[in-house]
Amino acid sequence: MAKFTDKISANVIKYIYSSILLVFCLTLILGVVFTEQTELSADASPWLAFAVLVVAISWLTMVEGGQGAIVGLGPVNTELYKDTHPNSAKCTSLVHKGDNLDRYLLGRQLMVILIVYAVEMAGAATHYTGLWGLPDWLASIFLSSGLAMILFTCMVGQLNSEINGCHCMLDYSKLTSFFHAIVHCANIRTPPTPDINVMSLLAHPKITNSNSSSSTLRTVNNWFAVFTVWVALGIEFTGLLHTCYVIQRIAARLAGKPIESNEPPRKLMANIFFYFRCVMSIAILGFSFAVTLTALFTGKSAIWDSVPPAASTIIFFVLLCVVGLLEGSQIAYFAVSKLQASERGDSYFAKKTCELLFKNNNHNLAAFMIGRQLCVVSCMFFIARITSIEVEEGEENIFGVSDGLQGLFDTGFLGAVIVAIVGSISWRLIASAFPIPFLSNPLTYVLLRFCLFLEWTGVLHGAYVLAAIHKRIAGFKRDEHYIGTAEERAAKETNMADDEKAVLFGPGHIVPELDVGENPIDSTDDADEFVEEATTTGSEQALEQAV
Repeated sequence: MAKFTDKISANVIKYIYSSILLVFCLTLILGVVFTEQTELSADASPWLAFAVLVVAISWLTMVEGGQGAIVGLGPVNTELYKDTHPNSAKCTSLVHKGDNLDRYLLGRQLMVILIVYAVEMAGAATHYTGLWGLPDWLASIFLSSGLAMILFTCMVGQLNSEINGCHCMLDYSKLTSFFHAIVHCANIRTPPTPDINVMSLLAHPKITNSNSSSSTLRTVNNWFAVFTVWVALGIEFTGLLHTCYVIQRIAARLAGKPIESNEPPRKLMANIFFYFRCVMSIAILGFSFAVTLTALFTGKSAIWDSVPPAASTIIFFVLLCVVGLLEGSQIAYFAVSKLQASERGDSYFAKKTCELLFKNNNHNLAAFMIGRQLCVVSCMFFIARITSIEVEEGEENIFGVSDGLQGLFDTGFLGAVIVAIVGSISWRLIASAFPIPFLSNPLTYVLLRFCLFLEWTGVLHGAYVLAAIHKRIAGFKRDEHYIGTAEERAAKETNMADDEKAVLFGPGHIVPELDVGENPIDSTDDADEFVEEATTTGSEQALEQAV
């Protein structure tokens, strides 16, 4: 009991210090924005930078939460929610038609990177000269290094939406972002207090022997979500990322495994169009590398002046590999979670990784997802700085291009294409074809340990507080409240059982692990919901879920 109490106390400390840290970071960000020390505020205006920052973070919450919603909704029969959540039905019907899920995930990846780049451009202190008399050491830690932006992006733009999106997506999807929820503050409802104490139910045999699990349903029910899906599919359609399809086929061929598809073979003209985009994508990727490396070696990168060209180039490729390992780990971990222990190979590091990952009733898997988010965003912010190009007035443009095209280079767009293909999707595709060999890499184990350490520090625990506030303001309820559990859906006489084959996994498919676990702050409120339902309806299922 003392050990349990100590753990609760430690978590409370983490919630408090991380929340204070988040407020401090937000204050610094607003400070540098309105004193014109960010790239966008210096070149345009502080109010434009502020608007871009708010829109980008809001959109990021939808992109991150929406991914879990759409992937998780795949197996669920749309008849259960098409009338109550029509836009959810539009999203899932579109994404789960044919092979559109793969296309959506492909386009979404570049979208996330571009949004992170926009956040960095609007809020990172790239022109820092001083703020409110802050000590140089403090400014170096939070502003010059970009730590304030990294923590803000992780907690507000990503983890907040992912935490609520895992279990309350039917309600979460009624709002397009955390910021839109603020307008509901005047309508905060205090949850009714049930007559039965939650703790008194723990001895109930239905709870003691309960094996029920949370619903996998996550959905999106607003036009912003529909728009986001169309943008992701539109990005994929352009062919910018079609190099990934070449890598997909090579990886599957090397693995000796077929790529499953929900579509018939393409006809001649469709094949010509497809391979034309593959060739175009390879050419764009090669050109992107040429421009980026030329900028690095000629000192036209936006990286800090103290970093020499050779070092910045090495850092660039190292960070690409780190991001790739973390991205591929999601796929590999999700793949091995479906395997028996005897099927996970004989590699020392593969065994050690699996033992650590699935320890504590899979808690470490969710903890890895939290720590991984911080690692990936940190790498992306540094890569954004490295791949953004700055050509001083009077200097010749790269390759002598026009000022308009040079302006495109300056945004870091070409760097985003490189990160999406080489630093993210390619590694996911390789991990989908070779999950066990991927886990046998000792670097994968080292990164797993590091991500678990980052989560243990509690530096991101402010996201749990933010998610709990968001949930309370909006009055979110868990998905089971509306559509029941997977078991209840299967028991319906109208054949509403989930179709587990609706989402394709395996070689060539980049469906990641998405569940970041329960929000400990909300656990009592969630139990209270089920207790209330049990006392008013007599539902034994609700009683079981109160645990």
